[in-house]
Amino acid sequence: MATMEVHNIDVCNLLVGFKVYQLPFFQRSYVWPKSRWEMLFDDIEQTHRKIKTGKADTEYKHFLGSILTVPQPPKANGITFYQVVDGQQRLVTLTLILCAIRDIAKEYLDSLSSKTKAKSQTLEQICDTSNVILLNNYPSNYRERCKVFPTRIDCPAYFRIVDFSRDWPDLISPYNQQQKYSLVEAAYQFFKEKIKEWLEGSKFFERRLEEFQRTLLDNLVVAHVTLSRAEEAYRIYESLNTKGVPLTQVDLIRNYLFMNISEKCQEDSYYKYWKPLEERYQQSFPSDDEEGVTHLEKLSDAIWYYTRLSGKDVPRQDAYAALKELHENWLRQKDDSTKGKKANDIISDKTIEFMRKLVDILQKYLDVVDDKTANKKLARKKDTLKLLAFGSFTPFVMAIISQVEDENIADSLLSLIETYYIHRIIAGLSNRSLDDLSIRILHAQVLKQPNPVASLQQILIEQKGQTRWPSRDEIANGLASTALEDYALFILKRLEEHLRGKEAISFGDKITLEHILPKKPSKGWQQDLGDDWQSIHKRWLKTLPNLTLTGYNSEMGNKPYPEKLQFLRDKTNLAINHLYFGQNPPEKWDEAALQHRCDWLLEQILKVWPLPSPVAQ
Repeated sequence: MATMEVHNIDVCNLLVGFKVYQLPFFQRSYVWPKSRWEMLFDDIEQTHRKIKTGKADTEYKHFLGSILTVPQPPKANGITFYQVVDGQQRLVTLTLILCAIRDIAKEYLDSLSSKTKAKSQTLEQICDTSNVILLNNYPSNYRERCKVFPTRIDCPAYFRIVDFSRDWPDLISPYNQQQKYSLVEAAYQFFKEKIKEWLEGSKFFERRLEEFQRTLLDNLVVAHVTLSRAEEAYRIYESLNTKGVPLTQVDLIRNYLFMNISEKCQEDSYYKYWKPLEERYQQSFPSDDEEGVTHLEKLSDAIWYYTRLSGKDVPRQDAYAALKELHENWLRQKDDSTKGKKANDIISDKTIEFMRKLVDILQKYLDVVDDKTANKKLARKKDTLKLLAFGSFTPFVMAIISQVEDENIADSLLSLIETYYIHRIIAGLSNRSLDDLSIRILHAQVLKQPNPVASLQQILIEQKGQTRWPSRDEIANGLASTALEDYALFILKRLEEHLRGKEAISFGDKITLEHILPKKPSKGWQQDLGDDWQSIHKRWLKTLPNLTLTGYNSEMGNKPYPEKLQFLRDKTNLAINHLYFGQNPPEKWDEAALQHRCDWLLEQILKVWPLPSPVAQ
């Protein structure tokens, strides 16, 4: 049975002595953003001020959070290793601040004359104290030199800062030859500049810097939790809610999988399978927030879709638990290749295979979303897939991508879903209810049927109520009443491709949506619409009949209808415009004209996305 010990301990006692806090290389890299740095600096500065002004005594302690570790047996040289399960961001940041304090003192020392320098014992003491806290002073092995050993991607930058007197050429993994920018450099520079600002103008520079160091070491406290077994530590890690950047489902899943892989295989598996997957998602979903975890959230969603492939209705927040269950079921499967192997090696080998298959499906899914798939039929469906890729049908789309080898069948299945989806959008039916339908389709194992396309169509046309396939009349009524701005570009582009036939067109950024009846109608437009122009404008403005494609959006602006007609009839090369406006166009753009275009669009829509015969009847 695992034992657990919890000690509230100041930073000095946490780090002093012969020890190394080692972070598993597969944990996420240093990600604390500037807002966290500012918060921690304020904590130190306020703690110092309270003690200095007498609002708190010298024994006052400021609690920073917890650090969860699993101690390893001491080495022959007396160094104790602690495997860090949680708290890596806090540990790295605290040591970077100590580096900043030391280097400020060293810079000031170097600027002094030899006579003055001899009297600056305080500055030398600051440097010595930081180095004693940061470094084990005698080992030459880099794994034993620094008190904190970060994740592999952060190692070169971190060691250059902490132990700049040495060169560590073997810090970069053979799997990771090109060193990338690490946030630890930015964090170090931030604290160095902030401390210098805090010291600026002080008559007692040396003493004030020493007080800042002492506040950090003596008055900041963490709860150091040690467990005797890693398995128990990771169970606690799963439920932790500390002051750090919140854990995503991906963080939990990554750590869980690698915990089941033997140490000798971890690095190879990480760089061969997992790291390329995270990098792909980071390229496809670059972060626009300061914490930089957008791609991890998207990857979490993709794993959630994966856990639903079997047809089980897994809530989004339970993706981690569901994947653990899938993994445990995978381990229970009998495999002749495991004969004669040790139990731990069997678990490790099967976990690697489980991870390889998971990564393969998630990569194929992203290939299609990013328009990089080798499947020619799916490549032509790129806009369809982007429409469906992160919606209600995502698990089923992922199943098609990963399980259907026949390109024609995959194409037909996607076309069928697209038609059903588009008809519902136009008819104004909510697609929120389709989430359960997608799971029911997977549960029915449609893709394993002799004719999966026919099986899928039968399920869809049998839907009733909220998930029904809308009739022709519902689609016609929806065209005249549903605001379709969000989907209009997709629908109109597909109609353009249909009307042009074999003559392909490249849709660039210059082709945009045009509201024929403008958002802010002039008096001339109001007169054309009649006395009830306000209600007509409100009803039709965002409907498909009032929207078209054009490359002359800025030129057309709010111009009167006759001037807009010249662009749509004479200056366009888009079939959707010259086929409708080229001959016998409406004399004015009023409700009758809008209804006429509504009828024309309905016919074109049902040619591109035909109703299945039972629904059409």
